[in-house]
Amino acid sequence: PAFKATLKQLALREGIPPRKARKKAEKYLDEMHATHNPLVDVLTGQGYNLILSQAFDHFDVVPEQIDQLRRLMRTKSVAFVVTHKTYIDTIVLSVLLDKHNLPSAYTFAGINLDFIGLGSILRRMGAIFIRRSFKNNPIYKAVLRQYIAHLVSQRASFMWAIEGTRSRTGKLLWPRLGILKYVVDASRQLGDADSVAYVPVSLTYDQIPDVPGLTAERTGNEKKGEGVGWLVNYLNKMRSDFGRIAVRFGDPVSLADTPSAPEAAHIAAQFSADQVKLQKLAFELAYRINQATAVTTTSLVCITLLGQFAARKAELEADVSRLMHLINTQRPGAVLEFNQPIDQSISKALDLLISTDVIEQRGFGLDARYAVKAGNYLQAVYYANMSIHLLVNRAFCEIALLRSAEKAPDKRLLSFWAEIMRLRDLFKYEFFYSKKPVFSDEIEAEMQALAPNWQQILGEGRDAVETLLSDHQPLVAYAVLDPYLETYKVTAHTIQQWPRTQPIDKSSFIDRAIALGEELRWKGDIQRIETISKPFLGNGYLLAENKQLIVDSMVGETATIERFQSKLTEISDLMRDLQTLQTDRPPLPLLPVLGDSAENLASLPPSCATCTTVPTAPKSPPFLTSTAP
Repeated sequence: PAFKATLKQLALREGIPPRKARKKAEKYLDEMHATHNPLVDVLTGQGYNLILSQAFDHFDVVPEQIDQLRRLMRTKSVAFVVTHKTYIDTIVLSVLLDKHNLPSAYTFAGINLDFIGLGSILRRMGAIFIRRSFKNNPIYKAVLRQYIAHLVSQRASFMWAIEGTRSRTGKLLWPRLGILKYVVDASRQLGDADSVAYVPVSLTYDQIPDVPGLTAERTGNEKKGEGVGWLVNYLNKMRSDFGRIAVRFGDPVSLADTPSAPEAAHIAAQFSADQVKLQKLAFELAYRINQATAVTTTSLVCITLLGQFAARKAELEADVSRLMHLINTQRPGAVLEFNQPIDQSISKALDLLISTDVIEQRGFGLDARYAVKAGNYLQAVYYANMSIHLLVNRAFCEIALLRSAEKAPDKRLLSFWAEIMRLRDLFKYEFFYSKKPVFSDEIEAEMQALAPNWQQILGEGRDAVETLLSDHQPLVAYAVLDPYLETYKVTAHTIQQWPRTQPIDKSSFIDRAIALGEELRWKGDIQRIETISKPFLGNGYLLAENKQLIVDSMVGETATIERFQSKLTEISDLMRDLQTLQTDRPPLPLLPVLGDSAENLASLPPSCATCTTVPTAPKSPPFLTSTAP
């Protein structure tokens, strides 16, 4: 009855007869309606499992997280908020739930996947097809809200990608509020905001079949439409070896106890209390997804190679093991192969990356070196970005140490913390941070891991700081932050070149920035390919608005733009100094194939020793679940 009354009100507002509004509602409901047919679930589940087993070795999960999830699903409707890097993300989660005898969840899918053959199968597996755009369609919105409320009242669970689209960069994208808003509205409509538990889910892959196409789209290539031919081609891709899938569940969040999420406070003046709370929920979920993300060796190899021209396997083993130790110090258990022999982990990662032409081997035997393949540079960036957020704090520390070491002795410590906060603000559209008090604690922990007496070293000046950093290779600031720094340079340059009397719209701005960025790269003013891609420049545009480089769609004050460019130049100079420290390190001896003897462990860098103490587990049978260490 309440929904019928809503339809009558909407019909009156839209100026159409109630009967026509009802027919529209019925049509929309037919589009959305999904079921879980037991027979279809079983048959397609077996088919999905077969497809996944051809491409991936196994699932890597934490048993305790599965047990916690089982208890939660007995009492609440669960909304799985998933990362989105490939077409198979929700399929992976569905298969995992089935393997552990957990209730099936409804999925939200773009209506572009509702084509002959696939659409009818997905609909019987709980796929709710949603139109790409329904901003100006109040009847459609009302039907969607009512349908979700009906499912929540049945304690149904849901899964969808909070990013709204597959990530073209490998990073977690800015959250889209659409589906989240309708699930939240549905729980409020039922009078119990706590009836839905929101569970952040991170899916991490050693390699992804979608990456070549996704990276091509970053430089302006058109996305190919989905259809039967597309499906056949995609299934053919899935016959290659892509490694394993790691699934991690973050701590659940409910709307009733939504914390004050990072970087959401500045929007309070622009939106209602409910909108602010929704955005805080979205940011908290995104932050917890990143915190739950597992780290693959393929990602760490790409991070290492992007920071240098080429490396021998022994150098990769040393650098990656140090990165593993660095991440594990702050996030125990995040690194998938932390307790496995480093030579075996690197060998498998190299084999995977070479098989897909992401990297190439130059030379043979002891002289062999590995480098990112020139034509597939963006693919290496994609895999690096899957774990780059875990190194952001370390990158900030490296820059802040060098910057503050140049100040007067009595101002160095204060300068360090001021620089940390400036960097946090500068890169706020690229990464999800914890709240400021927690963030400060994280930075302190990072510095304690670097050197317990770091404040004393900072007080001794630039030479002491450079020695400290040289002794803690690899340095990560260049690999982590330089692409965004170059993007901001292109952004500022584009604004400077924009006619002051001409309004700026985001789409035209990005197109012009790509053209100017290619010119700057040809001149040698910037080096990174990803710098002049649409996803990066989109965030550059948001930052320009935030920093008043663009004001009311017009070019901002010249002095403001110049100050911004000056800050970028300062950071670039520090980045070059860090690169010099990285380049000047002494060559490493070749590392032996390691066992667990005390002699072998003693020959390793300190951060590498803990990576070799547990032998590699035998490979699981096709696509059986394995436990995380």
